Amino acid sequence: MTVPTYRAGTGPQPDPLPATARAAVDDLFRLHALDLVRFALMLVGDQSTAEDVVQDAFLGLYRAWDRVRQREVLALKYYLDLSERDVAAIMRVSRGTVAAASSRALAALARRLREDQ
Repeated sequence: MTVPTYRAGTGPQPDPLPATARAAVDDLFRLHALDLVRFALMLVGDQSTAEDVVQDAFLGLYRAWDRVRQREVLALKYYLDLSERDVAAIMRVSRGTVAAASSRALAALARRLREDQ
């Protein structure tokens, strides 16, 4: 089983990811896909459907990677009170990437809070 790829005209296109993000999701897929398919198989009772469910889940992760990364930054930086340097080391990204993700996440959070009022 492989992560689905898309050709022009064959359906929705996933957002392009930086190579490091794509590699991270690919690593997660290689490490966990077989176990997740086994679990999905217990739930749906059909191998093909179980594989589709797992592929759809990982495609969703590809599409949502930026939001996942932003939440990771917020949790590490504000919940665990880690420095940008420490967050960058844990996430294996630059401090600039941490700062940018943090800024985007805080802006998104502020927008959401304004919408809820």
